[in-house]
Amino acid sequence: LRMAFESTEEPLSSEEHENCKQKCQNYKLSISSLSNTSIFEIIERDSKNKLNGEESNPRIGQYATSDCNAFINVLKSSLGSGLLAMPHAFKNAGLLVGCLGTFVLGIVCAHCTYILVKSSQELCFQLKKTHLNYPDTAECAVRYCNKGKYARFASLARKITNVCIVLPHYGVGVIYVLLAAATFKQILEAHFGFDYDIRWYILATTVPLLPVGTVREMKYMMPFSALANMFLLFGLTLTMYYTLQDLPPVSSRPLFSGIDTFPLFISTVLFGMEGIGVILPIENSMKNPQNFLGCTGIFNSAMFFMVALSVVMGFFGYVKYGDAVQGSVTLNLPDTILAELVKTLVAIAILCTYGLQVMAAAQVFWGGLHTHVTKEGECLAYYAMRLVMIAGHITVAILVPQLSPVISLIGAVGLTLLGFTIPAIIETLTFWDSGLGLGNWILWKNICLWCLALFTLVSGTYVSCVQISEAYS
Repeated sequence: LRMAFESTEEPLSSEEHENCKQKCQNYKLSISSLSNTSIFEIIERDSKNKLNGEESNPRIGQYATSDCNAFINVLKSSLGSGLLAMPHAFKNAGLLVGCLGTFVLGIVCAHCTYILVKSSQELCFQLKKTHLNYPDTAECAVRYCNKGKYARFASLARKITNVCIVLPHYGVGVIYVLLAAATFKQILEAHFGFDYDIRWYILATTVPLLPVGTVREMKYMMPFSALANMFLLFGLTLTMYYTLQDLPPVSSRPLFSGIDTFPLFISTVLFGMEGIGVILPIENSMKNPQNFLGCTGIFNSAMFFMVALSVVMGFFGYVKYGDAVQGSVTLNLPDTILAELVKTLVAIAILCTYGLQVMAAAQVFWGGLHTHVTKEGECLAYYAMRLVMIAGHITVAILVPQLSPVISLIGAVGLTLLGFTIPAIIETLTFWDSGLGLGNWILWKNICLWCLALFTLVSGTYVSCVQISEAYS
């Protein structure tokens, strides 16, 4: 995750950009002739001609992640608490609309991720970079669009992208706290007769969250991550087993639940499937990045698997539990020993991966804070920042202890911006100099994506806030 916020190489400066323009002039190419072709593409093409037509791609061979590992990493980026929320998403849509809507949203999410990776690869090729992360890609797209006309907004684009990355990661931390607290509350009430408000359990989760949430080095998080992966895989398998037992008739559930709750369905599905914040780091680490995209590429294969699994979990989970389904389907499991073990393992897995969510957001926060801290107080300031972040998660969870609307709210606010809006903007800017004008279908396609993002943002946020407010009325 840290690679999503750090880059080993800085984008080209304005001075270097001007030098490239001068090179083009030396090649006797006027700037006016570059309206449909990037200046960096022309320079690169000239270099390739000197190599007797052999393509020199600086991305190939720099990192050693295999295609199989990349496939697994893409799956891991989206499989988790979002998958457990899919039955509740189907509750807000109905069986038929839920299935169709999940496939459609899966295609849209896959396309937005595709255009982000494609744009990043194009910019890497033009700028002769080995890789660009998400903020780098946004900054470079703005800096070099239309021959550098909007370069003054490049740093702003990076900051906005970082904020949009932080929002869902920080929000997921709140969801992890709520899910763990709800699980432990259910288990203790069923077997020990405890009857306390969920806010006390949220406060109690501070104890395990402090050591996990303050780990600074990624290498120390690996044991927690490996343990979480095993627990989560075991928990998902047994959850599916319980879900498929003694299913009621499919006809007992509606095909469409109504338009009022449909925005919640969209937001929850986006939360469950969007791992776009870590897709570029995965692609950047591949030994053969050219295998990532394409109809049968790694990403499409992984996305098809994720969408199919989401449909299966959502469909059968809603058929099994109906309107009683909760924000995480594990909370609907019976009070048997094995089922309680599943709940416990999933809760532990969530707590083990909590540190990764904090670490991802901390990279951005610390990037803006470390320049204001002295060298002597740097360590103390960093851990103080991490403690404040954990306290923020606990505080928000105590104020809004409803799991389902919080999931929808995070999906509506964070992932529509990060997953739909910004990739469409980046593609438009990256390929604008290649003839992407008003008559090009790609521009109108991206406008449709912006409209979809706006609808999801407004409607999903409104309905989620209404549900949260109803809990206090």
